[in-house]
Amino acid sequence: SDLERVMQPDFPVSLRVNYHRGRAFLENQRHHYEASLKHAETAFALLEKSGDALLTAELWVDVSAVHLNCRDWPK
Repeated sequence: SDLERVMQPDFPVSLRVNYHRGRAFLENQRHHYEASLKHAETAFALLEKSGDALLTAELWVDVSAVHLNCRDWPK
């Protein structure tokens, strides 16, 4: 995407996390579950550095939705 091409490592972590959360949501809606989980994984990696508990919890809810859509009950 255009936004992904201009995204720089020195951009604020919250901006990069929210970009990947948004992409994860959209990929989930398009039934591209692996792509959705990849973006979530990237967001989790960014969140490890920031320690934002609220964003981390919200991301876990997003990931749960992907697994529900996949009918992946154990996860």
